[in-house]
Formats: sequence, C-alpha cells, structure tokens
Amino acid sequence: QKHHPPPAVHVFSFPLDGLQENPDVITTGTGTGQATYNDVSNLLTWDIDYTSLSSNSTAAHFHGPAAVGVNAGVQVNMASADSVTQADLGATSGSFIGSHTLSAGQETDLLAGLWYVNIHSVNHGGGEIRGQVVPEPGALGVCLGGMMLGLLRRRR
Repeated sequence: QKHHPPPAVHVFSFPLDGLQENPDVITTGTGTGQATYNDVSNLLTWDIDYTSLSSNSTAAHFHGPAAVGVNAGVQVNMASADSVTQADLGATSGSFIGSHTLSAGQETDLLAGLWYVNIHSVNHGGGEIRGQVVPEPGALGVCLGGMMLGLLRRRR
C-alpha cells in the first residue's frame, strides 16, 4: 500500500515595489500580495493590492521562473485567469483577486520561490512594481525566505 502525504496549502505573502523591478523603477507605487496554493487541486489563489502608481495600470501578471532581480515570461495573467473576482486595470490604485489552476512545472517553480508578481503601468510598460512570491515561514519557507531577503537587502 502506497503512502500519500496529506494535501498541503502553501501560503505566500510579499511586498511589491519599484526597487524589485529589473532595472529598478523610482516610484511611489507600492503593493502587498497574499496567495495560497493547494497542491492537490493545483489551485493558486491571490489577493494583490496596489496603490500610488505613477500612471494607470495596464497589466498584472505572475512571471517565472526567475530568481530575485531576473526577468522572466508571463505564467498567469491576473486579468484573464480561470477565475477573476477583481482586476482593477486602468487605475493607479486597486486590487487583483482571482485564481488559476497550475501545471506541474508551474507548481515546481512557484514552490521553489521562482515566481514574481509584476504590475505594469502606462509610464512603466515593463513593470512599475514587482514582488517575489516567497513562501511564508515554515520549514522550507524559513530557508528560502531568508535567502530571498538576504539577496534583496544586498541588491539595494
């Protein structure tokens, strides 16, 4: 008889700002992100809030795989995912709330801390604010989170 581990819900919490963009963006824009991932249903859910962008938002995505400071392609468009509750595009402040079912490869990269959220604006088409999606502290989260914070501090 095969033993299967219990399902896990992984929790992510992260700030968004211009200093995490590559290259850095000088902006008063900031944001906060919370996400959960269920590794049985493969469902990623998110609630991202942003404020004070220099111009109206034009897009919001999860990008990856990428380490801190590295750019990567779009994995999930938060304005047209499986289930979008709120997508405040065309504003300087707002929220993105929704969910999307991930592939096995996407799951691997997300759980390894290799995804980031990027909110693009009229003034900054490549992205105005960004945040690395890091697991909340836990056995693996403490290790990866500390590593990510160290890299972020060193970069600034």
